[in-house]
Parts: sequence; structure tokens; C-alpha cells
Amino acid sequence: MATKGWIVLALSGLVLQAGCSGPHLAGDEKRTVAVAKRYRANRDCDSLTRLISKLKLGMKRQEVEKLLGPPEYSPTEGQYYYGSDRRDDKGATMTLVVDYRVTEYPGDDIRTRLTDRLQSFFFGPVGE
Repeated sequence: MATKGWIVLALSGLVLQAGCSGPHLAGDEKRTVAVAKRYRANRDCDSLTRLISKLKLGMKRQEVEKLLGPPEYSPTEGQYYYGSDRRDDKGATMTLVVDYRVTEYPGDDIRTRLTDRLQSFFFGPVGE
């Protein structure tokens, strides 16, 4: 009988712990939404670098754009730039480059195929 009591107590603790983790996730999501809104309004580097930590390879393009807003520039289809208000010591803008392209090498050919999933991203100076 004592063992049964410990099992109930342990399960109650797990339920309580699970219930307590919900508001934390909601709070994190609210902070992310606030940072995303600030980046879209100001294009500030601090907000952008915080949002980069939320990017995951394989994310749908619509999820990335929900987070970052529409891109500022696209040098080629499938690659998009999100600039910031910060420049490096040579004057290049600190930029997030996201890419939805997959490069394939069948035989002697090189082919690029567009996807709707984040394939790669890079943050650093861009001087275009």
C-alpha cells in the first residue's frame, strides 16, 4: 500500500511539473514575438541576432517570414537578405542571408532546386 502512495505522489509531481512548464513556453513565445516586432520596425542588429537563434534548418519559408518579416533584398531566387543597422569596420552591413535552394550534382551537371524549406543561413558582413 505504501508503494502505491509513492507512485501517486510521483505522478502528481510530474503532472504539476508539466503544468508549470506551459506558462514558461508562452512567455518565451511572447518575448520572441516582441523581438520580431522590434526587428521589423527598426532592423536593429541586437533583435536580429536574437531571432537567428530561433531559426532551424528545415523550417518552412512562411515560418521564417512570420518571424523576420519580408526580406529586404534577393540577389537570386531562393536566397534572401535581412539587413541590420550595424556595419563592420569596412562598412559592410551585418546581414542574415537565408537560402531555400538545394544544390545537386548529378553527373557533371550542377543543378539548383528551389524548396520552401530553410536549407542554410549565414550571418555576417555583406557589402553588395
